[in-house]
Amino acid sequence: MEDTTTISGQHFGTICEDRDGNLWFGSEGGGLNKYDRNTETFKRYMHDQNKKNSIISNYVHDLHIDKNGIIWIATESGLDEFDPHKEKFNHYRNDPHDVNSMLSDYAVAVNEDSKGNIWIAGGYGLDRFDQVNKKFVHYFQKHFKSGGIYVDRSKTLWIGTSLGLARFDEKRNKFDLYTKINNNSADKSVKQMFEDSRGNFWVVLVSGGLYNFDRKTCQFTAYRDNPYNRTNLGKDIIRTIFEDKFGVLWISTAGGGVTKLDLRKAQFANYSTLSNNIHSLNNNNVYSIVEDEAGILWIGTYGGGFNRLDLKNNGNGFERFVHIGNDPNSLQNNLVRCLFKDKNGLLWIGTESGL
Repeated sequence: MEDTTTISGQHFGTICEDRDGNLWFGSEGGGLNKYDRNTETFKRYMHDQNKKNSIISNYVHDLHIDKNGIIWIATESGLDEFDPHKEKFNHYRNDPHDVNSMLSDYAVAVNEDSKGNIWIAGGYGLDRFDQVNKKFVHYFQKHFKSGGIYVDRSKTLWIGTSLGLARFDEKRNKFDLYTKINNNSADKSVKQMFEDSRGNFWVVLVSGGLYNFDRKTCQFTAYRDNPYNRTNLGKDIIRTIFEDKFGVLWISTAGGGVTKLDLRKAQFANYSTLSNNIHSLNNNNVYSIVEDEAGILWIGTYGGGFNRLDLKNNGNGFERFVHIGNDPNSLQNNLVRCLFKDKNGLLWIGTESGL
């Protein structure tokens, strides 16, 4: 009998919630897991080479639920289209004899544009999936690595590539590529994109740094770590960007803690570990940030568990939550990979040892 009280896998990096309130967890090695909120049970979807209707791979990189409720699963062995009500998987892979198949089996990101097209980014290019004709249209087939797929509020599609930032022109069915990001480096690889509530468009490079992209002038403004000016970015290597309800940006970094950017004041502030202050951030390697309904910021670190910061009283500092060996009610593992707040306001914590 299947165990409905536990999940398969440990390394969870992607979480999403469907229209019925079910939670879906993608893991690296544990396949796909569903949490049914009504029955408070888990269901596992694992690859079985003897079953055609099993998930295509247990190594899940990204999940996306489209406007019809279909779950698209980007894995290291192809793309899955999963109907959660029929519990049916449709598999898509590269076929070297079919030019209309995927460019590569290796899919790292999946998203949907305003027209309902599914876009898949991989290690060898970018695909747009035509759901009517069941064909893949290829873009950026050479020297391409993806840094994500993003749709802004004007419904424009943006792709992070190893060649720079790309914007899709629907009328021309082509991408415009912007490469003049970092004039001091040959690396133009875009890792992440983010549009804030004021309409500012932010770009993060794999090699580091934060860049504001003016979509009218097509100019980039750089914000980099400066050891001689601590009122700038804490560290160049950025994990994620989060905007709180006050319109303040919180930038998580690898090794530099968290940088706060108040756009109204055009002012940076850095929060990092201080050895003599138990109310400081307890680890500088920050992976994820979410905010709850009460205005509390939750900050997940890779090595220090997670931290709580009250935005209304940030002068009180951080409250730390860590794994304690003999306490079953403590955090399961201090290596936090992702945080997710569901529709009911519950916080889900993906760690290297599970949820």
